[in-house]
Formats: sequence, C-alpha cells, structure tokens
Amino acid sequence: MKIEIIDVDYRPEVDVLTLGECGFEVGDVVEVSGHCVDGNLLIKAIRGTEFVSVGNEVSASEHEYKVIEECDLDKANLSYRPITSTATQHSSLPRPAECLRSHRFTPST
Repeated sequence: MKIEIIDVDYRPEVDVLTLGECGFEVGDVVEVSGHCVDGNLLIKAIRGTEFVSVGNEVSASEHEYKVIEECDLDKANLSYRPITSTATQHSSLPRPAECLRSHRFTPST
C-alpha cells in the first residue's frame, strides 16, 4: 500500500517526534512496511535527521496520511486485506505482538 503524507506536525504525546522531525514532508509518497495493533502504519524514513536514519521504521497515525494505492499482499502465508484510509484495525489482519514507536521518541538526555 502507498500513502501520501498530509500532516507532519502532529505530536501524539509530549515525548514523541513528529513526522517532520523524522524527515518527512507534506506530499511525500511512501510504501507501507507494516501495520501496528493500534491501527497505525509503519513507514520507512526516506531522509535522515538527527533522530532517524534512512530506512528506520516510523509509525504514522491515521490523520497523518491518506491512502493513494491499496493492494492485497500474501507473504509467508499471511494474508493482508487492504486497509481503509481511516486505518481501522481489521480482525482478519495478523496482529503483531507489539508496535514500538521507539523511532519517534526523542532520545533521553
């Protein structure tokens, strides 16, 4: 699935980085690399910053993106159904044990 970033300033918690601080810009189109139990999507950083390196996984909340291309995936006998643009959690999706947002937390000093 491909998504377009539409908000880079949302900060869900005080100690969590924004997508902008992770190098994303409004209008960036990226491939989804995973799904979180809480409904967020995982995307890979496309620019390095002081907080992330290119390729680090970063979570995106439902209002930070819009879906521009949906698809069915069948990898390792796990079937994924397309996710709607509201990123609603589907019971038929495999549920990862956890979804760490560690790449969006600021380093402790």
